Amino acid sequence: MSTRYARAAALFLAGALLTSPIQSAFSGSESSPLVTITYPTGARVQAELADTPQKRSRGLMFREQMAPDAGMLFRFEEAGEWSFWMKNTKVALDILWIGMPVADQVVSIFAGVNGFLDDVPIKKIREFEDDLLHYVAQHHLEIKKALTTKPKIDDALAAELKQIIVTFKQNMGFGAQR
Repeated sequence: MSTRYARAAALFLAGALLTSPIQSAFSGSESSPLVTITYPTGARVQAELADTPQKRSRGLMFREQMAPDAGMLFRFEEAGEWSFWMKNTKVALDILWIGMPVADQVVSIFAGVNGFLDDVPIKKIREFEDDLLHYVAQHHLEIKKALTTKPKIDDALAAELKQIIVTFKQNMGFGAQR
């Protein structure tokens, strides 16, 4: 994922949502305030607040490691389309869009981490995500409910979600994979 857009804010998460201390995004004298984000499941993330152009520009660059429950919340003055890149970023990241329903976030991340975006051209990723979420909302409401009520994605739910995405890709001309 090289460039993505956010309407209002983005949260970068590294690893699983566990409980351990967070490292500062900025070594030295500059530090960022922490905010705690609590998910409906009760999982918590300690997020550094990137609320200035300088902090947003630096983001998580040059970070060697992050705690599994650590993140960075990018806060903007107004809604808009915001570009993100991973220049000099050494830790694995996921981008979550605040304001996007949790089930939609899970579907999008699941598609990405399971290789369903590998054959989608970068210029088509936004279209793919929008179309996939619309498809799921129109044809598979039960999966959205399961994603918000179950504490984790078990093997059966993962298999069902994979089949939904394969069918979507076949029907929408994005090719079939996995």
